[in-house]
Amino acid sequence: MFGGSSGNGGASSYVYYASVEIALGEGPIAGVSQPMWSSKAMTTLSQENIAILLGGASQSPWGYLTSKGTLTGFEFIRDLLTGQFTPIAGAHPGEDLAYRNTALAVGNLSLGASSSLPNYSFEVQGGLTAALASGDVEVTAMLADFLTNPRYGVPGWSSSLNADWSYAKGYNMATGLCVSYALSAAVSASQFMQDVLESVNIMPVWSDATLKLVPLGDATVSGNGFAYFPPTAPLYDLDDTDFLPNQSSFGSSNGDPVSVQRTAPRDQNNVVTVGYVDRASNYNPASLNAQDDGSILLYGKRASKGARDWKWFQNSATAAMAGQLALGRERLANAYSFTLRPRFILLDPGDIVTITDARLGLFRQWVRITDVKENSDRSLSVLATIYLDGTAAAPIYGQQVTTGSAPNYNVDPGAMNTPVIFEPTDQLGGGLSIYIAASGADTVNYGGCDAYISIDGASYSWIGRQHGAARMGALTLSLPGYPANPTGLSIDQLNTLKVSLAESAGQLASGSTADAVNFNTACWVGGEVVSYQTATLTGPDAYDLTYLVRGCYGTDGTITHAAGTPFVRLDNSILKIPFDKNRIGTTVQIKLVPFNVYGAGGKTLADVSAISYTITGAALASPLPAVTNARTFVVDSVVNIGFDEIEDFRNGIRYEIRVGSTPQTSVSLGTKAHPPFPTFGDGTYWIAAVCQPVADLVVYSGSWTEVTISGSVLTTNVVAEYDFQALGFPGTLSPGVTLTGAGSTLAVNASGIDGVYRPDTVYDLDIGRVAPILVKATCKGIGTPVGQDIRSVNPIQDMSDFSGIGSSQYVDVFIEVSIATSVDLDDLGDLDPRGDLDAASDWGPWQRYEPGYYNARLIRTRLVLNTIDPNTLVTGLEYSVLFDVPDRVDTYTAVTVPTGGVTINFTPAGSAVPAPFIFGPGGFGNPLHVQFTALGTSGNIVIDSLSLSAITFHFESSPGVPVACTGNLFVQGA
Repeated sequence: MFGGSSGNGGASSYVYYASVEIALGEGPIAGVSQPMWSSKAMTTLSQENIAILLGGASQSPWGYLTSKGTLTGFEFIRDLLTGQFTPIAGAHPGEDLAYRNTALAVGNLSLGASSSLPNYSFEVQGGLTAALASGDVEVTAMLADFLTNPRYGVPGWSSSLNADWSYAKGYNMATGLCVSYALSAAVSASQFMQDVLESVNIMPVWSDATLKLVPLGDATVSGNGFAYFPPTAPLYDLDDTDFLPNQSSFGSSNGDPVSVQRTAPRDQNNVVTVGYVDRASNYNPASLNAQDDGSILLYGKRASKGARDWKWFQNSATAAMAGQLALGRERLANAYSFTLRPRFILLDPGDIVTITDARLGLFRQWVRITDVKENSDRSLSVLATIYLDGTAAAPIYGQQVTTGSAPNYNVDPGAMNTPVIFEPTDQLGGGLSIYIAASGADTVNYGGCDAYISIDGASYSWIGRQHGAARMGALTLSLPGYPANPTGLSIDQLNTLKVSLAESAGQLASGSTADAVNFNTACWVGGEVVSYQTATLTGPDAYDLTYLVRGCYGTDGTITHAAGTPFVRLDNSILKIPFDKNRIGTTVQIKLVPFNVYGAGGKTLADVSAISYTITGAALASPLPAVTNARTFVVDSVVNIGFDEIEDFRNGIRYEIRVGSTPQTSVSLGTKAHPPFPTFGDGTYWIAAVCQPVADLVVYSGSWTEVTISGSVLTTNVVAEYDFQALGFPGTLSPGVTLTGAGSTLAVNASGIDGVYRPDTVYDLDIGRVAPILVKATCKGIGTPVGQDIRSVNPIQDMSDFSGIGSSQYVDVFIEVSIATSVDLDDLGDLDPRGDLDAASDWGPWQRYEPGYYNARLIRTRLVLNTIDPNTLVTGLEYSVLFDVPDRVDTYTAVTVPTGGVTINFTPAGSAVPAPFIFGPGGFGNPLHVQFTALGTSGNIVIDSLSLSAITFHFESSPGVPVACTGNLFVQGA
């Protein structure tokens, strides 16, 4: 065996060859029948490049092994010069054996990519002359060869030991119980002979130093040019004058000379099982039962000793006849024993006699002798069975037998129907993939196909296997579109989907309503996925589908499908081929190579045409999954929105949050890569996943998730709160921004211009110290198409759809924050500090507002109005801000309090500069909370005066009795 490799810079592939000699059996044989089998495929000797050597006594070696070799150049020149010629040896000296008397299959084989030989099966024609057209031989000829063949016969057995077997031959040919046998293991010769003769209803008898063969048939039968006539007269009529005291194996010498043993009907075997080899089914083992149905009904099944393994029968008809004959022998109920005088010495087993016995009520009862034994007194002990005319004949119509099958594993699967190739939505395919629905024109032999794909049209790669045919066809009547249901499934009970599946011979079954709404009966119809409940057969391979669910898996159910539109039932027979987005736009070549129902068929890539397909990446445009499990929680006094992130095959997924009454008219608050998202005030929030899988394609979730927020910030000490829309938007407007609607709105006058509204500095906050300031700010804006005048409407909030075509999605209205941690008191001079904070402070840069805390002393805000579309104007409607500060606790330790009292100016912790509180704990109007703990002295504090800037107090040991003391003072406020 040898192999050759081939490759193109990648992995190597190998093709293997072998020169083989396969021993078929002892020769000589007559030949090998066609066809033969290679593994499960039916083929021929010529196709496999195999020759047969018959295995004769003078057989020569295989010619390939004895073909002459060649001389080397050196040997050739040497022979010319010396005149002495070198003998040329065979190509394989020492291996060119003749293997005489052994039949061989020889050949130089191409094994393809496998390094192992296939399993070959041959139908060998033996050396004996066939008696029937089937190739089977007559049993006496087989037995004569088995006994007398000089190579494998019984040693010392000559043909003179065989009696005249012509009567048995006639019976065997008339019944057609001929045999074909192959002994592949050592067996007992006597047992083999006994089993074969029993199966063909012949009794072997050794008599007169010869082997006699006695047919047990008791009815006339003819066939195959032969006729058999059973005995018509007994050899003897035996009565009491012929019987001696019974010395047989059963019976008593003191009793009746004839003894009888009867098997009760309920104890008789009524089932015989025969095992055989079925030539019609490629010599597969088979079995059948011969049975007495009447007895089974009365007494139940009673089988004889195990199955008769009669593999020399090669068809069901002869096996069935042998089984019926065996069943007939089982039904012989009476056995007799008696002893005869020596003058009956000529009786042999198989002979027919009659017996008469008045005590048993027997008068000339026909019996067949089964055994004769000579006693010491020369008397003869005889065993016999009842002989009933017809019991040893098989019925003409005994039973219906299995005819078997002879599958051709290499049958042609036929041509392919035109496949349906499409790309499913993401909801259906779960990513980028190509779906292929394929079927064969030969609906009986088509078993599926192997799919191959090529980028260059030359090199093909295997990408998958489809098993079975897709249930595919076409519409026989147009299907109108159906309006989409914006709130749920589109249930179409008006239209009927009429289809024909003739090309694939497919079948459709009805389902339940639950199957329809859960898409368990989904079908692809020209780009739309339709699910159905009821399938009504209206003709051969024709169906009416009703209770339709339209537009399943994100497809368009509003389109009309014309008659002839391809139809595919979506099930496991669809071939699904995934790909990545780098392949989008690529034109590929697809080949579908069919195979038959046995997985074979011999088709190759060269036998089928390529199908051109351009990958579109349709699933990229499918909506993203909706955001789920939206929830709220508080972080640092700010309500945050959390949600579960989606799972999708596309990359770069972010989450956009909008606020407003509907997703289409809401203002975008931006996108985040991951949750949570802090809220920007009370209102209705909308969340959707968004990504841009390729240029010029932005995809959102199929639906927006809604969250309503009330109380977005948990406040403790609100120091300032302003609603600038209610105040009329006091402050400074950048160029292009105007105050409209009686001071209730801000509008940008020209498209493509961004604007800023800055409240008056009086609305800036100074808490007098650096501390975390909680800021809660809200705003609202809309977009308006150029040319649509909405400023004349007052109030604009009363409009049912002030955005017209949803232009709010093209504007960005947001709040910016700037902070400072100190104030230069020298710059303040004699001016009002609140009016000059803008100039006197070291303000940081403006930053986009995020709900939460800002660590600062001073803080200010402004409103920014941006548009991202030159055809959209931006309008600001709402703008409010709330400042919340933490508690301020001033601690004064070891304070000396004289009897006349003490005054303390409030100074924040960590500062050397006194600063007043803004108010007491909880908000404006609340008093400061004061606590004094005297050290070593009992009594109570008495507050003489208390303001936001200072406290004066003294200590009394009892009412009206001031005392000096030392203690710790705590003052709490904001």
